[in-house]
Amino acid sequence: MTDRELLELAAKAIDQNIIGWSKDWHNEGCEVGHLVQDKLHGFYVEWNPLNYDGDAFRLAGKLGLIVHFATPNIGEDVHIQFFDIEISEPVGDDSLAAARRAIVLAAAEIGKELV
Repeated sequence: MTDRELLELAAKAIDQNIIGWSKDWHNEGCEVGHLVQDKLHGFYVEWNPLNYDGDAFRLAGKLGLIVHFATPNIGEDVHIQFFDIEISEPVGDDSLAAARRAIVLAAAEIGKELV
């Protein structure tokens, strides 16, 4: 599944509507999700929980995901649990990137249930 598909499903999990896509100005050449309509306030905001900690952890909070860092050591996994959904993502050299990806993967699984 592409990052774009993951983001679309993750947005669906929190009842957000992606209204447009743009190139990521931080990572030239990488097409990622931006511009989700914020239904609460009625305006458009950039959103990409794969790249931005705040977006990822707000997504986790809205879904009630439990994020567990076993240890901050290289080679450990970040674990996400949500009812019967369990996601593990290898930390590698960036534990926050692993946590963001695990959160989006879990949210995408929840979003699949809503399709």
